Formats: sequence, structure tokens, C-alpha cells
Amino acid sequence: MLILHDTLAGDLTHIQAFADLAEGFSLYDYVRIRQADGREWIAQIIQPNQNISTVGNRLDPTILHGLRLMHSHPDVQSVQSVQVFDLLILGEYQQGQLLTPRLRPLPGSMVFRLDARETASVIEVPGIAEHEDGSSNVIGELLNAAGVPLCLDGSKFHYHIMVAGGTGSGKSNVAANLIDQAVKCGKCVLVHDAKPDYGLIRHENTDPRVQTAWERFADYRLFPHGAPDVRRIGFYGKCDPDLVDEVVGFRCSDFHPEMLAGLFFTGSEMAEQNGFEGFVGAADALYQRAQLEQLRDYTLDLILEEVRRRNDVNGGVPLHEAIHELTARSIIRKVAGRRRAYPWLDAVGLPLRPGPSNRFRGSRLDNANSRVVRPFHLAGLVAPGRVLVIDYSQMEDQSYAVLLSYFLRECQRFRKQTVPADSPPRPGVVQLVDEAHRIMDNRSRHGPALANAFGRVMREGRSVDHSIILSLQNASQIPPRVMNNLNTRIV
Repeated sequence: MLILHDTLAGDLTHIQAFADLAEGFSLYDYVRIRQADGREWIAQIIQPNQNISTVGNRLDPTILHGLRLMHSHPDVQSVQSVQVFDLLILGEYQQGQLLTPRLRPLPGSMVFRLDARETASVIEVPGIAEHEDGSSNVIGELLNAAGVPLCLDGSKFHYHIMVAGGTGSGKSNVAANLIDQAVKCGKCVLVHDAKPDYGLIRHENTDPRVQTAWERFADYRLFPHGAPDVRRIGFYGKCDPDLVDEVVGFRCSDFHPEMLAGLFFTGSEMAEQNGFEGFVGAADALYQRAQLEQLRDYTLDLILEEVRRRNDVNGGVPLHEAIHELTARSIIRKVAGRRRAYPWLDAVGLPLRPGPSNRFRGSRLDNANSRVVRPFHLAGLVAPGRVLVIDYSQMEDQSYAVLLSYFLRECQRFRKQTVPADSPPRPGVVQLVDEAHRIMDNRSRHGPALANAFGRVMREGRSVDHSIILSLQNASQIPPRVMNNLNTRIV
């Protein structure tokens, strides 16, 4: 393959070359361009073999007649053509580094296809490595580079990962491979299971539709297996206790006031906005007291008491705290009516009462100590190589977003805490957010606040070994401040 002369109207980031089909170049191949003076560039083929006639216009009647004769007379050869390829220049290549291209290759420069090892090095895919169990760090193969395995090491998790694709495209299988690699790197993985897809993660994959994939990846020492250490977490009132290892509840004080208010005030009309602001003001007063350790925790009832105190019908309420009488009554009425949708809120310590048939008998919850709703205690659950599957299958989007904001904050806090010198090191934390497109939007109240939470966690996370994986259908829904931190994108 040789580089052609440029056209005056050409795109300066692209260049054309011609080659014989026997040379084996094809779409998406990564290539090295070598000039006579030794300068080199790396490029990728983005349009393969345009078959250009070398003797005339492609619609010339003589040329068209020659094409017809090829099918009626086997000995007739059509006019000569040349195969032209479009290449995207990725950068100038110097001493193993890809740099900004400041000049373009000259006509006549030679083009060589990179082998699998060179391709992986240029696009910064980690090399194949072996884990302690004999398996490798391969999670798949690149579709745009023949024979190049897609490998992960622990450092790739630090820069966060996106998995995007439509329904049935295999996102869950890819995510499961990422979980497996994180576990083998000694990390603890929190799986926010929205559909749910990970109920059988303890067991090996027996899906016949991926049997051929396992056969292909046998060369990489990959085989079906279950996760060895799995704990499944359910939310009080929103899970089947027989199917989880622990039922948890939360207090209002676990959540930021704005995220909490988003559960009860979802509309955009003025009355909802006034209610939202009044609720946030009352909750924030308690939140600040809790931050100053003047209050251990608080409940929804305490927030409503604060709303009643701020009702401007009462005398002596400071102007900056006062809530209009009609707004205060509306807040109390709406919260009272909507709190039934969130049984897990202020549920810590409530008994898990079995029904008349004792549906707990024989289950993991059939003992006296497990029949109480527990708070989520991250430090007591995190362990190297453990998978915590958090079941959101019965949750609507608002609850999913609010609870996720809690886990983002708590995991970041856990990783920032100083470990005592006589204690073992804490494992890194990876959070896999399934169905992330359900909570990433620009319409709901929780959208901007959650995007800010993601942005902060992802910016700070790589320095404290706290990583995020987003699995979703529509990548365009991800806010730019979140997308900018997703440095590995698997489509």
C-alpha cells in the first residue's frame, strides 16, 4: 500500500492510499505509515477499497460495456482499476508514542498493517496477564482489529467505564465479565441491579446462546464459573426476603435534603416547586444539625414537625425560615400521601413479621436476629473479591436515583477514611450501575443533583480506588460532565 497525492479539497485529517486486494487490508485495520526519511504515522482505515478506474470515467459507455462482457465471456477482462483506501491519521509515531501530527505523510510513503501486539500497544489496551486461578484478564475481542484481545488491568477501573448497547446486545454479559475481572483484581463490587439481571451470578453461565463464545475464548483460559462470594441486598417492602441475604432500610438523615425532597415533589408546577423548596429548607435545618453532631439522625416525622414550626401562621418565625400557610399544609398532605410508596424510608429497626404461613421458614431469614430491618453498613459488608448485588427490581426511577446517591457518597467516604496502621488494607470499590439511562435525564429533579454526585465521585475516585461502571442503552443521555470522566467506552 502506498500513499497517494492529496486533492485540494481534501480533509487534512484524512489521507488516501492505494493497494492490491491481495495485500489483505480491510476496514478498521490499524496501519503504520513510513516515509522514506524514517518518519512514521499511525492511521486507521475508515473506508476500504474504492475501486477506481484508471483509464476513464466510471460511467463511460465503453467501460460499462466491458463490465457486461465479463459475465458473458469468461476470457474477457474489464479495464484496469485501482483500489483506493481512506485513512484517518491518528498521530505521528515517535519512539513508541503517539503524538499530534504536525505534518502529513508524503506521497509514495509505505503503509504496513499493525499486528495484534502493536495494535494493542498503540491504542493502549493492556496486554494479556494471568490471574492466580489460571484464567486471563481478557473480556472479549476488538471488533475493529483482527485478533486483538480486549484485556483489563486494575488501573483501567480507576478511569471509569461505560458499556452501551441496545436491548439484547449483550451488555449484561460484558458487565458480568467486568465484575469478574474486578473481583480477580481484589476489589469489592457493588452491583446496582435494576432489572434484575444478576440474580444467578453465583452460578456459572449455562446460556446455550453464548456456548460458541466460550469455545472461542478457551484459548485465553476463560471458562464458565460463578462468583465465589456474593451477598444479595434487598430493600424493606421492595423485595422478596426469601431471595436476599439481608433486608435493609434507611433513615431520612441518610440522604441529602434535595434528593430526599425529589421523592415527594416531582412536578414542575408552581405549587410543587414551592413545596419542594419548603421541604428542603426544613430538612436542611435538621441535616446541618446532624453534620454538627447536634442531632444523631432524623426521620420524616421530624422534618414535618419542622415544617409545622415554620408555618408563618405561627408567631415569631424568622422571615428566612417562614413557609406560607397554604404551602406548609400542602407539604404535610403530599408527604403523608406519598410516603407509603417508600416503605424502606425510616424502616430501620422495624420487625420483619412473617405471615401466617411463616414464609421465612427454611430461608436465610428464618431466625430471630434476621427479622429486623437493618441499616446498610458498608464497612461490615465490603471484602476483597466480594460482589454485593443490590436489588432494585421493584423500585421506580425516583427511588433508584435517591438510593444510588447514598451509595455514591458512602462508598467515597469509605475509601477516603484513614486505615489504622494495625488493620489490613481496605479493598478498592467498584460500583456497576445497571440501566443508568433510567436515572440520567434532564427532566426530573434528581437528574442534575445525581449528575453532580457522579461527577465529583468520578473526579476524585481514581485517587482513592473508587471506580464507576455505567451500563446503559442510550449514551446520549449522559451529561457531558459525567461522560468526560468515562475514559473506557465499550459499545
